[in-house]
Amino acid sequence: MKKLILFLFAIMTTCSVFAQREPLEPVEPVEPVDINIYEPDIYEPTKVQNDWDQRMSPGIGYGVFISRDWETVGVFHGINTELIFFATSSDNSYNGPGYLRIYGRLNMMQSLENSNNGLFTYALGASMSFERSIKRKFMIPYYGIEIGAMNRTDKDRAFQMTTLAGVNLLAFKHFTWYVQGGYTFAASRDFNSISGSFATSGISVSFW
Repeated sequence: MKKLILFLFAIMTTCSVFAQREPLEPVEPVEPVDINIYEPDIYEPTKVQNDWDQRMSPGIGYGVFISRDWETVGVFHGINTELIFFATSSDNSYNGPGYLRIYGRLNMMQSLENSNNGLFTYALGASMSFERSIKRKFMIPYYGIEIGAMNRTDKDRAFQMTTLAGVNLLAFKHFTWYVQGGYTFAASRDFNSISGSFATSGISVSFW
């Protein structure tokens, strides 16, 4: 009986202690904070420093042309001029060539063996780099094609197509220096004599 009384007394004492405790104040809800975190698109091209365009830029160079009958007529040499309608260089992640040039070319040459034997060619051409992203301003290899006509003094005028490959030794927005070579196919009955190889070097300058 004594133990029961002591047990009841302990329970009552505990209940009175909890009853005297102050009630907890309600916790106010915390408003959510809007935090804007910029997450760049992984597919978004990176902005770079080597992007430039050229339009209506003149150029000049010097070249040689070796026809298939060069032993008879000699090697042709002379000035070539060009007008670059559009050129662009890009260091980005887009598909396509990093360097592209569209131009018109005019070549005026004469034979080393006979100065009265001249070669006149004109063509529209396009060249593009092998690389997709150009990260430098020198030694940029490219390939291209030209389509036009050629007229040699001792032959009839002929349609011609030229395949070429070259290197931009220097490639800046306002100045380009290149060397290139290729083969010219003449579509005429004199194909076996007036078709031939060529090599040229030139510069182009942009004033704006």
